[in-house]
Order: sequence, then C-alpha cells, then structure tokens
Amino acid sequence: MEEKASYAIDRLHNTIIESFKINPKIKYEVFIHKSDSLNDDQKVENVREITHSINKKLLATGLQDRIYLSFKTTSIYDHSIFEAMSMVCQQLLENVLPPFENILNAFVSSNMMEKAYIFDLHPKIFIATDSSPFDMPSYELCCDMLDLISDFGCIYQDYEAGGEERESMYSVVKLNDSSLHLMQINRNLALLCIQQTHRRGISLPGHSRLQLPAAKDRHPGSPKNSKLIDQDLWYF
Repeated sequence: MEEKASYAIDRLHNTIIESFKINPKIKYEVFIHKSDSLNDDQKVENVREITHSINKKLLATGLQDRIYLSFKTTSIYDHSIFEAMSMVCQQLLENVLPPFENILNAFVSSNMMEKAYIFDLHPKIFIATDSSPFDMPSYELCCDMLDLISDFGCIYQDYEAGGEERESMYSVVKLNDSSLHLMQINRNLALLCIQQTHRRGISLPGHSRLQLPAAKDRHPGSPKNSKLIDQDLWYF
C-alpha cells in the first residue's frame, strides 16, 4: 500500500472512530477517487486492499461488525461520481422511493421504454429509477442530454417573463437507434427516459398530485395527526 493511501486510511479510521462516538447509526460511504487511470481489475483490487486495511483497523478496536461501510470508485472524468452520489441520495430517500419506482415501472412497461430516471436537474443526480438493471452507458447519455438542455436553455429563456426558467419543458433527442425523452416535472426535477426508435411513440403523461407519507410515518407508532409530504408526480 502506498504511503498516501495508508495516510488516507488512517484518516478514515480516525474519522469513523470519532463520529461513531457521536452517532453509532451513521452509514459510511467512501468514494475512492481518481480511479479513471485504472482498469476494472485494478479497481476491484484497489477496493479489496483498502477494504481489508480499514477492516483490520476496525477489528482491532472491536467495531468491525458494528460499522456500515461501503466503497465506490469515482472520477471527475466520467459519470461515476454522479452515479455514486445518486446511490447515496437514494438511501436518504429510501422510505419514499417505492411509489416512484412503481410509477416508473408502469411508465416503462406501457411505453416500451428501455430505462427511465427522475433527475435532479442541476447536480445531474437521479433520485429514482425503474427496477430494471442499471446501465452506465444509458445513464451517461441522459447526463449528456441534461448538459445539452442546460446549455440551450439559457439561450431560449422567456425574457418577457423576466428571464425566469420555465417549469414545464418537453424535449426529444433522436440518436441512431434510440431516442431520449425529457419531460420537466417542476423547476428542479425531470423525467428522462430512453426508447428504441423502432418502437411506438411515447404517451405524454398527464399531471396529478400524490400525497406520500413522511418518512417517520412509515414506522409503527407514528402519530395519527402527523403531516404528509405533498409531491408533484406524473401519472401514466
């Protein structure tokens, strides 16, 4: 293990020990950055070595079985950093994700889509997707489309309305064998999906309102008068 890596592992271990004293329920998500220069086998080996080293230190302090620790390889030169941040954010929303996933599954099935995401537009993080296997190339296409829409959006702002961003937008980008569809839900969220060009056209969604229980209401014993989270969702 290189000296810099050993120093980083020591810092990680000390951070875990100190934060565990404050909150034993913390989940630790570790991003192993600058992995773009490594091939897949090297990435796996790198993660294995780091995991072994930190677990060895945690075992010495008796915390190995009490710590949730996950590692992800990331880089700023591809979309892995956005994927990793998306996975972390979805863990924070795990109590309200099932309704979103069910809606996306129904949409993908009824429109013969390949994949569908709900994106936070500005950081390019997807907060929900359908239950089909995650596909990095399709995710990269969606991120590239968001960049394209962002670049052209500032050119075609509605200056008669004070130059404010529109909260409703529908865009299609056609590729050789597929099409990318973007439908804006509100100022911050958008539905983005991929459809093969030989399949029938997309059914434009209507707009509805759905009330989802707050996270605390998912647990037994929640107060009966607890508040609901009012969400704007698309129905299909």
